[in-house]
Amino acid sequence: VIEILNKYKDKIIAVRGNCDSEVDQMVLSYPIMSDYSMIYLGNKRVFLTHGHIYNIDNPLPMSEGDILLYGHFHIPMIEKKGERYFFNPGSISLPKNNSNHSFAILDETKFQIKDLDENILEKLSKDLTECALKCADLDHKMQCIKKSIEENSLNRRGK
Repeated sequence: VIEILNKYKDKIIAVRGNCDSEVDQMVLSYPIMSDYSMIYLGNKRVFLTHGHIYNIDNPLPMSEGDILLYGHFHIPMIEKKGERYFFNPGSISLPKNNSNHSFAILDETKFQIKDLDENILEKLSKDLTECALKCADLDHKMQCIKKSIEENSLNRRGK
C-alpha cells in the first residue's frame, strides 16, 4: 500500500488521523501529520480534517459559507450550523450506528454521500456551491443556500 500511495504523492492531500504516527510519516513521501488542511472550491474554503480534534462540536474558525469535511465518527452526515456546513462521508470499511458503507463526492455543483452501489444517501443540491460560487451579491447567495437546505430537507424526508 505504501508504494501505491507514494506514486500519487503529488496528488494526495492528507491529514493526521487519531491512529497516525510519526512512524507512518517516515514511510510516506507526502505530509500526513497536519491536524487539518484547507482547499478552495471557488471562493469557498473547505477545511479537511480527520474529526478527532475538529468537528461540528469543536470547529475550526470558520466564516459564513465555509465547509468542514471530516470523518472520524464514521457516520454519514450533512448538516448546517448557523451559516457553516459540516460534512461527514461516513466510512467505506467501518461504518457505525448501523449506517451504510459510504463515501462522498464534493465538486463545484454538489456534495453527495453514496453507498457502495452509488445510491445517493444524502445530498446538498447544486444551488449550495453553484450559486454561492457564481453570485456576487451576498444576499442572493444566502437565498440560494437557504433554498438548497430546504430542498435537501425535503429530499431527506422523501417528498
